[in-house]
Formats: sequence, structure tokens, C-alpha cells
Amino acid sequence: MQDLPISLDVNEGPLTEPEWILQCQTIQCQNQSVSQLLVKWKGQAMEEATWIDELDLEGQFPEFKFKDKVTS
Repeated sequence: MQDLPISLDVNEGPLTEPEWILQCQTIQCQNQSVSQLLVKWKGQAMEEATWIDELDLEGQFPEFKFKDKVTS
């Protein structure tokens, strides 16, 4: 049996940050309206954009100025 390494060299890379809000939508979840944003992430292709609940995004990135980042 081999011993496990004492430490692992893990390269997590840069943290992903929102760059642009591409679209907004409202969905129904458990009889409540939930605002979602289609986010283009820094360093990722446009095809990698994902939908995220607006409140979750605001909680994770409180310094992000949503109104300034909405594309038309």
C-alpha cells in the first residue's frame, strides 16, 4: 500500500467573474417569480454563458454593477 502525498498542488486558476449580462428572463419556481440573468463570464466564450438567479449573482458578486453591464 502506498502513502498518500502530503500535499496536492492544485491550480484552481483565476476565479470566474461576470463580464456582461446578455439577457434577462423571469421564470416560475415553486409558485414564485424568479428573475434570471444570462451571464457572459470573463475569460470564457459567449457560448459558455449561463443562466443564474439574479439574487444569487448579487450575493456572490456584490461589487458587480449589473445595470452598467447589460447589453442591448
